[in-house]
Amino acid sequence: MVEPRKIRLTKTAVEGLRPAAKTYEVWDAKIPGFGVRVLPSGTKTYFLKYRSPRKRTSQTKKIGRHGQITAEEARRAARSLSGQIAQGGDPASDLAADRAAPDVDKMWAAWFAEHVEVRLGK
Repeated sequence: MVEPRKIRLTKTAVEGLRPAAKTYEVWDAKIPGFGVRVLPSGTKTYFLKYRSPRKRTSQTKKIGRHGQITAEEARRAARSLSGQIAQGGDPASDLAADRAAPDVDKMWAAWFAEHVEVRLGK
């Protein structure tokens, strides 16, 4: 098992992380909860782990995949998310609620059934 480490997550540091037999996480030395997950395939994903103020449970918010975003962009996103959490937000739960919300097709079908078909007598 790879022991959790704390380093300053920079482009050079993240690119120097090598895949292991099992998934492991490396944490940023400056921003609490900010880290990068390294999969056995070599894929590296930035994330922020935090305690949800609403659910009082640990939540993980994926920030992005290394290569698609830079370490500095991920760091800025982690700071922004930390600020939202400090103000009582819960980014992971908010995303789940957004995904569960009805999309335009469902809203259109409901409106059509409730208003147009009723008025046309269908």
